Amino acid sequence: MLQRSRTPLSAWILLLQPQGAASEWQRARTAAEARLIANVTVVEDRDGSEAARFDAQTSGQVVLFDAQGQLVYEGGITGSRGHEGDNAGERSVVSFLNTGVADHREQPVFGCGLHDPQRSRI
Repeated sequence: MLQRSRTPLSAWILLLQPQGAASEWQRARTAAEARLIANVTVVEDRDGSEAARFDAQTSGQVVLFDAQGQLVYEGGITGSRGHEGDNAGERSVVSFLNTGVADHREQPVFGCGLHDPQRSRI
């Protein structure tokens, strides 16, 4: 998705370490893959304070702000849990990055609850 953007941007990935998780959690596959994405800042959010700033409730939640700091999209970028490929959320983000207009302002987020990882959230 970031590769399809014609607009320079700042992208951040927050890695929320669940309370009580072992320190090895930060070396998990998903965390390692996040660190490999070019031009992305990865933040270890050990106490959940950064997730709370954005009212993030679900893994995979995306928030997109314009240059003035206005929220233009909030939601998921997958069509179902763990699914990669074409979907309305991803199209909205890419559309905004390339045209300045998002097709949708919100889409469902499919993932685990950040405060209860065993509980699936939509």
